[in-house]
Amino acid sequence: MKSSPRSTNNHALVTVAQEVADRLQKAYPPSDDSNSVEAIVIRAVDSDLRQMILAESLIDRELEVLQLIVDGDNSIAIARKLNISVNAAKTHIHNILKKFILI
Repeated sequence: MKSSPRSTNNHALVTVAQEVADRLQKAYPPSDDSNSVEAIVIRAVDSDLRQMILAESLIDRELEVLQLIVDGDNSIAIARKLNISVNAAKTHIHNILKKFILI
C-alpha cells in the first residue's frame, strides 16, 4: 500500500521535529524551570502532540527555516543563507514554535 503525500509529509515533519528536539536538548540541558521555552518545545515534540503537526500548516519559507535549524544554523546564519533580515528569520522561528507547541 502506497502512502499518501500528506502522510509522507507528516512523517518527514515528525522526523525533523524529533531532530530539533534532540538538538535543543543538547544545546539547552534540562533546568529546574519546566516552563522555559526549551522545556515546552521539548515536551511538545516528544509528546503525542507531534502527531498533530501537519506539514501543510507550515509555509514553504518556514519549512526552509526548519531545515536550517535542523542543520544547526542560528537565526543569523539562517538570515544570511535565505537572504532575509535577522528579524524575519526570528519571526519565522517564532511562528514555527507557535505551530509546534500550539500557542
